[in-house]
Amino acid sequence: MSSTFDDDLLEVGVIIKPHGVKGYVVVLPITNVMERFVIGSTFFTEQGEKERRELLVEQVAEYKNGFLIKFQGYEDMSAAETLRNIKLLAKPLDIEDSEALFVHRLVGLNVVDQDGIQRGTVEYVQANPASDLLVLETGGMIPLVFVESVTDQDIFVRIPEGLLE
Repeated sequence: MSSTFDDDLLEVGVIIKPHGVKGYVVVLPITNVMERFVIGSTFFTEQGEKERRELLVEQVAEYKNGFLIKFQGYEDMSAAETLRNIKLLAKPLDIEDSEALFVHRLVGLNVVDQDGIQRGTVEYVQANPASDLLVLETGGMIPLVFVESVTDQDIFVRIPEGLLE
């Protein structure tokens, strides 16, 4: 199956390698929404520029820090091998947790500090064990723990003096 290109898709995991001879793969999630990884879930791959393959989850089990997943149509190890190192993309979920910060909602927003100074635009969010980082187009990095509020256009932060110098 294929699906037309959709810029709203989020990267939610990566297929590490095949596992066993029955078509299972090891998937490492890169989301904290584990409810995405259930039987019947649909993922998309980054295959080509205009079309993406659609993968339907047939079987799933927890495995170490991720999941063992069998996708429909991948019946053996050689078929599963074609999925090695493939990023899994998914549509954003409608989660009504107003306290949650979602990466796809932060990228492109302006960052404003406690003194009203515009600090730049978020290029991407970098995973970091202590606190994920807002990476600005200026090269500056601001830990998410300093975010106070987010609007449709701005991220308001309270940062320590000298953090971006």
